[in-house]
Amino acid sequence: MPQYKATKNLFFKSLKKSVMVDETIELDKEYADHVNADLAKAFPDVEKVLVPLEEEPESVPEEVSEEETAVEPKKTRRGKKAKTEE
Repeated sequence: MPQYKATKNLFFKSLKKSVMVDETIELDKEYADHVNADLAKAFPDVEKVLVPLEEEPESVPEEVSEEETAVEPKKTRRGKKAKTEE
């Protein structure tokens, strides 16, 4: 069964389970979709009250060498040299 992360505090009467914000719960996909559809108007500030967790862990970005991140110093303009009287 897929796991979902709650964006709101929820109590499922039929399952006799509750979930708090940022906690995870295992639900059937169809049931989670049904809950999201039912609660869409009750919680207009969020897209979904149950967000599916990804099966695969998030990929870790590759390390970037210092050469690739080095910033070249800006070139500054030199003012005109003052004419000196000889």
